[in-house]
Amino acid sequence: MNLTTTSEQASISQSASQFPLRMYAVVIPGMEALAVAELNNLSAHAMQIEEGGVKFSGTWETLFRVNLRARLITRVLLRVGKFQADNPEKLATSVQKLNWSQFIRPGDEVQIEVSTHRSRLRHTELIAQTIRQGIAHAISKKVVAAGNLQRVFVRLVNNRCTISIDTSGERLDRRGYRQQAVEAPVRETIAAAVLAWMDWQPHTPLCNPMCGSGTLAIEAAMLAMKIAPSLSHDFPFIHWPTFKEKLWKRVLDKSSHMQGHIPVSIMASDQLSKAVTASQHNAALAGVSTAISFEQKNIFDLKSEAWVRTGANTVASDVPARNTAGLVVCNPPYGIRLDADAQQLYANIGNWFRFNAKDAGAVSWEMAIFSPDKACSKALGLKIKRKLRLRHGGRWLDILHVRND
Repeated sequence: MNLTTTSEQASISQSASQFPLRMYAVVIPGMEALAVAELNNLSAHAMQIEEGGVKFSGTWETLFRVNLRARLITRVLLRVGKFQADNPEKLATSVQKLNWSQFIRPGDEVQIEVSTHRSRLRHTELIAQTIRQGIAHAISKKVVAAGNLQRVFVRLVNNRCTISIDTSGERLDRRGYRQQAVEAPVRETIAAAVLAWMDWQPHTPLCNPMCGSGTLAIEAAMLAMKIAPSLSHDFPFIHWPTFKEKLWKRVLDKSSHMQGHIPVSIMASDQLSKAVTASQHNAALAGVSTAISFEQKNIFDLKSEAWVRTGANTVASDVPARNTAGLVVCNPPYGIRLDADAQQLYANIGNWFRFNAKDAGAVSWEMAIFSPDKACSKALGLKIKRKLRLRHGGRWLDILHVRND
C-alpha cells in the first residue's frame, strides 16, 4: 500500500544529485544576518534566515567553497529529503526512498541526531533506529561502526521530517590553531563575526587588549592575509561515493593560493604571561605570527601610542600614522568576577578608552567590547552606537560598538 501522497513523493525524490543543492548553514544565534552576507560573498543563492541558521542553495562548488572559506559558520548540512511522517511506517518507507548510496558506503559508521517538536513521533531513540534501518535497506548493507563517520541530522516539526547529512565533520569554528588556551576563550566564529560586524579592513589598525588565547587578533590576521580557515579540515564528503575529486582539488587549490602578504597593524596584549605565550603559540600554528605584535601588559598601562603596531612582515613605510582611525576589540574576563567587580572593570575600561582616544587625537577610534549584561554596558560610560546580541558559552551577551564622541 502506498503510504505517501504525490506531493510527498516529489519531496522525497529530491536529492543531492539534482541542482541546485539545498543546504543549511548552522550559525550561532544572533549571527544569522552576518552569515547571509558571508554566504552571498561565497556565491550562495536563495538565502533564507532561520533562528540559528541560514537556508541556501548552490552547486557542489558552492558547498566546497563555503566549507573551506566561511569564517562565521559552524557547519554546513546538505538536505537529503523532506516529507510528512506522523507514524513509524511512514517514516521508514520515506527514508528508504532516499538515495543514501550517494553519501554512505557499506560499513560506514553512521551517527544519527534527532530533534522533534510538536510531532506525533517523539521517541528520539526509536526515530534514530528507524532511520538507521532505512539507510541500511537503501544501501543493501548493515550500517556498522567500522568505516568513515557520517552524521545524519533528523528534525521533526509538526510531523514534517527534514533529513540532512553533515558535510563539515568537526565544527568549522575549530580551526586547529588554538592548541593552547586560557580560561573561557571566545569561539573563532564569534571573533570573525565581530570583525565582520565592525566592517574591519586590513588597512585599519587593530588593538586587542586582554587578548587571552589571541583568537580575535589571529582571526583578524587570517582575514587580512586571506587565509582560508579550514584548509586542513577533514571533511566527510571526501569519503562519499559521489565525491567530485577534480572539482574539489580545483576549489582547494584556488582557496590555498589566495593568501598573501598584506601590510597590517595588529597589536595584542594581556597582563598574563601565560596568555601571551599561548597567543604566540596559536598565532604560529595559524601561520600569522609575523602579522601580530604581542606584548605582556595590563590594559590600563597600555597607552595610546602603543595602539598602532606592526608585525614582522610590515615595513616602516606601511606603518599607519599615530592618529589614524582604528579599532579596539576587547573581550574582558567577566565570567570569573563577581558582579560588582565586573561593573568596576567595565567602568575602568570606559575611562581608559575615553582618555587614550582623546590623548591620541584619534577621535575616530572605535571599540567593540563584549558585555555580559546591561549593568556592565551602563558602567562602561560610553555612548553605544549599536549592539550585536548573540549566544556565547551558553548565555546571551552583547557586543557593543562604542566611540569616544
